[in-house]
Amino acid sequence: MRGTIHFVVPRQRFELLGDSEEFITTYTFGTHTAKYTFCKVCGITSFYTQRSNPNGIAATLAC
Repeated sequence: MRGTIHFVVPRQRFELLGDSEEFITTYTFGTHTAKYTFCKVCGITSFYTQRSNPNGIAATLAC
């Protein structure tokens, strides 16, 4: 268990600002429905697409 707090927002309401592509990468496995996006520098999972709710983005609020 990671001990993180997530807040799910609709995919169409989620937007990354700035030069995010330089610092983030995505990991997926199995059915490739769940997608974990994390920081290339520190490794924290910034947000992810849940397998149970692919139309939402779970953003990390606290870790």
